[in-house]
Amino acid sequence: MSEVINISSFKTKLFTIVFLVLALTADVLAQGQVIKSAPVPPVPAEESSFMWYMFIGLLLAGLVGMLVWRSKNKDEQEEDSKKKTSSSSNEKLSTFPEGLPQTSKVLDKQGTADAKGAKSFKESMAKIKQKQFEELPINNFDDLKQVAPYNLLPLSNDDGLLSAVEQAQDEYEEDVAVRELAVKVLAKFRNRNSVEALSQITLYDLSAQLRSKAVSVMAEFDHESVFETILLACADPTREVRAAAARALFQLTFSRADAWTRIARCDDEFRMVQAARAAIESDLVKRSIDRLVHEDEDHAYEAFALVALLVRAGETHEIFELIKDHRDKNVKLAIFQALKVLKEEQTLPDLYSFIERNSLPEDLSNAATEAIRECELVLI
Repeated sequence: MSEVINISSFKTKLFTIVFLVLALTADVLAQGQVIKSAPVPPVPAEESSFMWYMFIGLLLAGLVGMLVWRSKNKDEQEEDSKKKTSSSSNEKLSTFPEGLPQTSKVLDKQGTADAKGAKSFKESMAKIKQKQFEELPINNFDDLKQVAPYNLLPLSNDDGLLSAVEQAQDEYEEDVAVRELAVKVLAKFRNRNSVEALSQITLYDLSAQLRSKAVSVMAEFDHESVFETILLACADPTREVRAAAARALFQLTFSRADAWTRIARCDDEFRMVQAARAAIESDLVKRSIDRLVHEDEDHAYEAFALVALLVRAGETHEIFELIKDHRDKNVKLAIFQALKVLKEEQTLPDLYSFIERNSLPEDLSNAATEAIRECELVLI
């Protein structure tokens, strides 16, 4: 408070001095004008010199006072700034809780804490993954479903259609343009005659271009009766046909899971083997196996039905290669779960051989043992 009063009084004195200097200056100038306007007796030289000296002295005193005031004001501002900085830093320091350990002690304990934390984290993640796997739909499947047969397409006696079918099946017709015209005619008739004729072209025609065209036409029919032909075309020796068949297969809107199940449940071993090998050669198995751990039941069951087809066709080599090489442990567990549910005794030799040749983690070993136990129960 005293500092504020001193500053105020100093400013008052300074303003007074400046005012006096300005007043004196104005007076001197006024006298100069009077002297010019009205002649007066001459002033002695000594008195005139004294007045000038006094004026200069007052002016210098005012300037010195102003400089002193500015210097003092600057020092006070710097001191106030330092006080504010120190007070703010003290406030920041006061926000930290008391009793914190020293940095060196924390660093000394960091190595042990990190090791324990990493171990605990791995254990927690393993439990979470195990819990997540147990909640997946694959654990709810207890058998391969019974699927109703699909409705057959009608037959047709149309003359144009019958003529196109005859041209398509003519073994001696070497003109590709004629057979291509037959395909265009067949595409206009969505019936059983067209599907049978287009299937023959897809599988046996010498022209790769015509085979791929026939596959695309059958995909447009979008009927369950075209599934197996398109599947076999996925293993065609020509890349053009394989690409067209792959597009056609995923263009179909009916249930592929039901289509796999129908083949897996048929009594025709040759038909099952052909379909299973086509799925393997076209990489459909590798591309579909991840769906075993899909959260959507329909997607998971489609992959399960494909595994069932491979097992019942005796094409299990691909399955055990996936168990050995796949990066996702949950997929491996899902494959063992599928084998456990299917209970196919022909998988027993492969299961025993696989366990003997491979060192499995505890969870996979337990899953394989459960699959073996279920298969052995079928033999009792």
